[in-house]
Amino acid sequence: MFRLLLLLSMTWPAIASEERARQIIDEMEQLYRGDSSKATMTMQVQTPNYNRTLTMTSQSYGKDYGFFRINSPKKDRGIATLKRDEEMWNYFPKINKVIKVPPSMMMGSWMGSDFTNDDLVKETQLIDAYSLVLIETDDQYKVTLTPKEQTVTVWDRIEYTISKDPLLPLSQAFFDDDGEKVREMTFHEPKEYYGKLMPSIMEMRPLNKKGHLTRIKYDDIKFNVFTPKPKVAVLVILTFQIAFRNIMRQKRRSLLTGLSMTGGYMLFVLGYSLLEGSYGNIIDIFTLDSTGHIQIHQDGYLDRPKIYKTIQDRDQVEVVLTNDPEVKGFTSRVFSPALAYSGDKTAPSRLIGIDPDLEPTVSRLLQKVSKGTYFSSLRNADGYYEAMIGRGLHITLKLDIGDEIVLISSGGDGSIANDIFVVSAIIGNKTSFDRMAVYLPLAAAQEFLSLGNDVHQYVLLVNSKDDNELVASGLSAHLPELTVSPWQKVEATFYRTMQADKQGNYFTMGLITFIVFIGVLNTVLMSVLERTREFGVLRAIGSRPMQLVRLISLETFFLAFISVIVGFLLITPIIYWLAEVGMLLPEPIDMGGIEFQHLKGEMSARIFWVPMAFILATAVLISIPPGFRAARILPKEAMGSH
Repeated sequence: MFRLLLLLSMTWPAIASEERARQIIDEMEQLYRGDSSKATMTMQVQTPNYNRTLTMTSQSYGKDYGFFRINSPKKDRGIATLKRDEEMWNYFPKINKVIKVPPSMMMGSWMGSDFTNDDLVKETQLIDAYSLVLIETDDQYKVTLTPKEQTVTVWDRIEYTISKDPLLPLSQAFFDDDGEKVREMTFHEPKEYYGKLMPSIMEMRPLNKKGHLTRIKYDDIKFNVFTPKPKVAVLVILTFQIAFRNIMRQKRRSLLTGLSMTGGYMLFVLGYSLLEGSYGNIIDIFTLDSTGHIQIHQDGYLDRPKIYKTIQDRDQVEVVLTNDPEVKGFTSRVFSPALAYSGDKTAPSRLIGIDPDLEPTVSRLLQKVSKGTYFSSLRNADGYYEAMIGRGLHITLKLDIGDEIVLISSGGDGSIANDIFVVSAIIGNKTSFDRMAVYLPLAAAQEFLSLGNDVHQYVLLVNSKDDNELVASGLSAHLPELTVSPWQKVEATFYRTMQADKQGNYFTMGLITFIVFIGVLNTVLMSVLERTREFGVLRAIGSRPMQLVRLISLETFFLAFISVIVGFLLITPIIYWLAEVGMLLPEPIDMGGIEFQHLKGEMSARIFWVPMAFILATAVLISIPPGFRAARILPKEAMGSH
């Protein structure tokens, strides 16, 4: 055992103290910074869709201050980033605005690269925010950094590998909450800068984005050139207990029980009609608000929407849609996240580019204009494009008609998109899905995002919303290179939620009916007790136990059948009126900026036969326990009962 332990001690790396690990990490952090530094760098951004090269200068002051300024390309020249403690600001010379980066955008890409805004703010806080474990080998140090309990981070751990001689960083590996390595930063080509040896190249590679790489090369760097300024549902099976037997013997009891089952059936049909009708209205509201009945995208856009996943051959798509008789209307759109700015306030927003002429044919956007006027595709007299904003942005940024709004986003070519627009209308209300949206004319959005004539989405309305999945399947055959999706797939979460909500409402209706039929079960059990002598005589003359069960079930079924027929005759005129006219609500319901005043139901064969089948099946089921009680009656005991 001693020899085994000795062998293990010789071959396994020694685990050093946390203090030594802190010293090493501190030296690595100081490597690129010193007390202060000034550097010129070249950043290359590689993606499967585009490549960009930027030159920039940077300055740092201790751990808390950093400044980055882009020198080229010409389109981005002058864009700058200032870091102070855990805060960041961006300056955009084209619009001459300084905009603070909100916390919601800290994980966003910095200048279109694979580095995030958070990397710039957090990179110098490893010692304070993480617990360190050092493993030492002959030629390397490997430091595992685990976030402390109070640290807010997306990383489960960071593994930092450092060479011993010379003491230089080799790699940093970042692991997510599932323990999978999701990105890696490597260091290459050590070079002396004014007597200080350090890697001249850093490469950031996101492992979950194939083909993405960002390389930063230090062309020159000087240290200690400034004085630092540090600063601190058992889905309950629904059973309708309908129980009654011996109808002619107890007429009053039969009448009361039958009325209760009739009432239960009518309530079921009424609730079912209102439920289906309401969901039909909700689907109309949902699809006409924005989603449409069918959407067309580039492959993979729905799962991972990216600005460069565009539909390029628009002529082919529009010919197919125009020639399909089931397509009622269509329009095209582009999308991008953006930062909206006005005055000294910023807010994250969603930029939506629409065709001003075609959009009203597939959505209710025109009806949702609560203030101002619907825009056009043309610039105004001052040369600005008009924009329509959601009520949420109107409130957050205190914008009104005629005010200027600044938008900043990433272009399809990797550039930084930024421009000024004039507010022409306020859309919807505070609960609308697009309360934080900015609508632009399609041409303006394409120009702003550098998309050329490309679009991200086609939205379609079909003649019959119930056939949208069939129409989508047919269109897929004509557009094999694109993804054609019915709204049930586009908004799968909403669809599943709606189905679950329907099941919950079915449960509620069933529970109400179940409570009604508790009395029916009690009535059937009382009837069995009153007929004990009768059942004893039947057993004595040779009736089998299961024959008594079937007899009671048949009596209960007949009573339930008569009850639902009466209920059907009474409820049909009501359902017809509800489907054609509907109930006038005392107050209109606002759904995303559109008001609805009538609550309508649905009238179809399903509305009547589903409750009927359910109640009849439950009537048979509810008769089984009393039937088994009757089957267990002994003739001797029954003949002596009163």
